[in-house]
Amino acid sequence: MKIGQFTLSYNTAPWIKAFWKATDGLIDHRVMIQGKSAMKRENKELADGEDNTVEIVEKNFPDVDIHYTDSLDMKSLWNYGIELLQGCDFVFRFDSDEIFTPLDWKRMIAYVRGTDPQAVDFNFGKDSVIYYHDLDRGVQGHSSFFETRGINTKYRLQNWGAFPGADTNLTKFNLLCHHVSNWKGIYSQDAWANNQIPDHNGKYERDFEKSFGGWKKAPLEIRTLFK
Repeated sequence: MKIGQFTLSYNTAPWIKAFWKATDGLIDHRVMIQGKSAMKRENKELADGEDNTVEIVEKNFPDVDIHYTDSLDMKSLWNYGIELLQGCDFVFRFDSDEIFTPLDWKRMIAYVRGTDPQAVDFNFGKDSVIYYHDLDRGVQGHSSFFETRGINTKYRLQNWGAFPGADTNLTKFNLLCHHVSNWKGIYSQDAWANNQIPDHNGKYERDFEKSFGGWKKAPLEIRTLFK
């Protein structure tokens, strides 16, 4: 079985190296779909104009095929990624800001190779994801939602990146997603739990400590990916 991986990208320089480094040597074919304008709100705030995402990928990951697009239609872009990887049997489509340890990637890949599912999804619930300001300031806990993150190339994603026939929720393996697009607190306060994001001056520290019990720090396996 051949395994593929693709992601959408625009102004993702702060974390794109960590994203691809995590699957080095584990994936048969990797693709990055590079936008010519911001696809998501957080990307608009990361840089004035295009950053050096492409340069980073070309320098460090020559095996990653880069395809450019003007489209802002997320559903069509996700299915475009599947089309680009038709030489593979199964593809993963995690966002570039969703970082996993290489060990967790090995576990996901082993499951797919062993079971050949139609599709798999991921529960971005409070126990399965840490949202980071930076690698020393993360919050484990957020709204819970399911999204398809892997699919057999015979099929296509529907609705908002979902596939109704997903066989397995990957969080049953106790995987932990390190979500880094909240880098440096670029989201507004109402995007965080209880509408109160702890600012760096400690304005909401009391409520934060009560709700979450303190910052979560990224483990060494994740920090290593950013070097």
